[in-house]
Amino acid sequence: FAPNIEKPHRVRLRKIELIFFMLGLSVLGYLIYKFGFETLLTNLVRTGWTFALIIGLWFVIYLLNTTSWRLILGREANGIPFPYLFRIIVSGFALNDLTPILGVGGETYRMSVLSERMGRGRSVSSVTLYRMIYSLGHLLLLLTGVVVALIALKLPTTLMLLLDMDVIAMFRRVFSSSNVTGMAILSRIF
Repeated sequence: FAPNIEKPHRVRLRKIELIFFMLGLSVLGYLIYKFGFETLLTNLVRTGWTFALIIGLWFVIYLLNTTSWRLILGREANGIPFPYLFRIIVSGFALNDLTPILGVGGETYRMSVLSERMGRGRSVSSVTLYRMIYSLGHLLLLLTGVVVALIALKLPTTLMLLLDMDVIAMFRRVFSSSNVTGMAILSRIF
């Protein structure tokens, strides 16, 4: 099912994963050093049951994201275990949050890891389509909020103009080719 991936590519990918793992451990170590283990533990205990609620909510969000990506993959997903895709989704979002590369650092990681299972071309197209649908979902959520705000609230004219400008900016971001082109360029690097 999966094409043979060259050994140097696989070794390079493992090195990248090890580097990011070590980076994560370093950040955790720095936080413990900076704030102290007892302070972190006290704040965690003070958060109480809401911490579990937050983790549970994000778990469901990541499950839904994984399910949508699996649907995008179609028949290609048959040979790829759901937990494997889930791990890639969570890692990709973590990289997007940590890297200042226009929010596509995680997509490059997803392309690289998934290319082991289904080849570079198919992994790039699936990740690109997933990202476009993800962005479109954000746009629709934003537009729904704007429509509700315009109907339900009596807003000053200035604020209404700002909302209109926000909607236009979001349309430009989602439908511009720079997102897709940027991800395609980054996929060639990795």
